[in-house]
Order: sequence, then structure tokens, then C-alpha cells
Amino acid sequence: MLADRQNTHDKRIAFAIGLALMLATYLVFSLRAMLNPGSGGDLFSEKRAITAVLGGGLFLFVAHRASRMLRRDPARIGPVVALSALSLAILLTIRVAYDLFVAGATEAVLAVNVRWMMTWLGYFGAALASYYALILARRALRQDAVATAAALTQDETVTMVVAEVSQWSLAERRELIAALACIPDYEEADPAATAIAAG
Repeated sequence: MLADRQNTHDKRIAFAIGLALMLATYLVFSLRAMLNPGSGGDLFSEKRAITAVLGGGLFLFVAHRASRMLRRDPARIGPVVALSALSLAILLTIRVAYDLFVAGATEAVLAVNVRWMMTWLGYFGAALASYYALILARRALRQDAVATAAALTQDETVTMVVAEVSQWSLAERRELIAALACIPDYEEADPAATAIAAG
């Protein structure tokens, strides 16, 4: 249950950062196009909208995989970098294909999109670094909490457990009680079970 709650929190963080990445990159590139005297850019661009949505989606995919890799080995950054590079290659391919087959552009298509990707890479890297920093900080706080709990008395531990479990949904509490009920004589061994059941 705790792992499920942690996964849910990680997914929420990834979704929030992915949404911010999508909106920020669309607005920044739209503003740049509008301010560029030679481009005559508009606020809305179909190509810009497609790549912003795909870029946000690819970020969510990479962040989800990165979270799973971090749980196994926090120092395992290589596969995340490789997955990020693959995602960027997919996005570049889609942009080039759009120019060639939808917009009908032929001049310097690859060069223009590579320049765009180099700029977008900075936003993508910042979003991924923010995600890593947030979930690693949360895990560090949890580890500190575990270390602190190890030094508490039994009554203090029961109080902390009850305070934590009181924030859970009714279904999660029932699941915990059912799991504790499978342990013979658990209520007699630990007053936390009685306190949780009463909460």
C-alpha cells in the first residue's frame, strides 16, 4: 500500500511537470515566432501544438520509466539518458515528417528542426532534472522519517502510525486491517492494531 501511494505521488509530480513543459514550450515558441520579424508567426500553430503535446507525452513516458529505474538503482542514469535520446529522435522525426508531407516544406527542413530540438532539449532536460530532484528529495525525507521512527518509543510510534493511517482512504484502512488480521495474535502483540482499527 505504501509503495502504491508513493507511485501515485510520483505520477502526479510527473503529470504536473509534463503539463507545465507542454504549456511552457508552446507559449515560448509561439512568442518567439510572433516576435520574429521574418517569420510572421501566429499564436496558434498546428505543428507547434502537435509537437508540444507529443513532447509532454514523451516526457511522461520517460519520467515513468525513470521512476521505476530509480527504485531499483538510484545511480542508474544511463538507461534514462538513452531513453530520453530515443524520445527526442522520435519527436525530431515527427517534426521533419510534418514539414515534408503536411506543410510541403523542402528547404533546410532537417537543419531547422535540429535547431528547434537543441532548444527544446534544454526545456526537456530541465523538466526531467526537476522531476528527479523532487522524487529524490521526497525519498530522502522518507528515509529521514524512518531513521527518526527507529529512535521512538512504542507509544510514540503508535501515535505516528495512527496519524499517518488516519489520512488514508477507508478502503486502504480496511486493506491494512485485513492484512494485520492474518497475523496470529497481532492485536495482543502490538497496540497499534487496536488503535488503527478504532481510527
